[in-house]
Amino acid sequence: MVERRVVLVDGMHFTAVKFHWRTTAVHLHVGSYDPGSATVSVDATTRLGVSELRAGVVGAFNGGFQAKDKAGGMMVDGRVLNPLRPGLATLAIDTKGRPWIGVWDQTLPSIAVRAVSYRQNLGLLVDNGRPTAAASGDWGYWGGVVNSVGPEPRSALGQDGAGNLIYVATMGHTLPFDLAKALVAVGAQVGMELDINPAWPVLTVPATPVHSRGTPLVAGLSGEQRSPSWYQTGSERDFIAVVAEPGSWQCSLDTPGGVGPQPWVVTGTGC
Repeated sequence: MVERRVVLVDGMHFTAVKFHWRTTAVHLHVGSYDPGSATVSVDATTRLGVSELRAGVVGAFNGGFQAKDKAGGMMVDGRVLNPLRPGLATLAIDTKGRPWIGVWDQTLPSIAVRAVSYRQNLGLLVDNGRPTAAASGDWGYWGGVVNSVGPEPRSALGQDGAGNLIYVATMGHTLPFDLAKALVAVGAQVGMELDINPAWPVLTVPATPVHSRGTPLVAGLSGEQRSPSWYQTGSERDFIAVVAEPGSWQCSLDTPGGVGPQPWVVTGTGC
């Protein structure tokens, strides 16, 4: 379901976690502070839900910039919280929790993707397996930094040719171009930046095999500032949860679609 590795790019270590397309499912949550949880259903609020914990959480990681930064829009459980903007990198999540990364008004939305959630954040870092021209351009385009210099802790999300989702991050101080190169190094064909600066790359992963009862979550990035329980007790910012699919190829997770709660249910002949 999950592969974890560390890659070295220009002297900087990046943690990369690959979530396999067929054996995991993805769900978008809001944060209490941004974009706020008052208008979304209970399964998408600020903490991991009961159905996710029951299925088995194999990872959870940070989303993108705050709404005030105007880096893109967001739809959660069919409800648009911030308008989606043309030309921006977009993560789409369909009713079965399958992820798709594309560009709004170019490859997304698509009739092939019955999406229930979208998350945008700036333009593409990687396209066709290569860093984009923007990735090597002005670092100021890629978000405000704490110390008015480009290198900061950064995170990103990519997708390889098989559809597997890849989270890449470092708590070291890096530039967008190196982040793009790290995505390419782990096989991403397309990729987008997520949140940056010391407080916001946050990855949690299981400490023991995922189907053990009461599996605790631990920090997945060396030096991250948030508690490993951040996504269990309530996050201030939006995040993405990844859960285990059932162990039978004839059984899968599914959600209702439309506007409203998207609780996980199991469907198929082999459940």
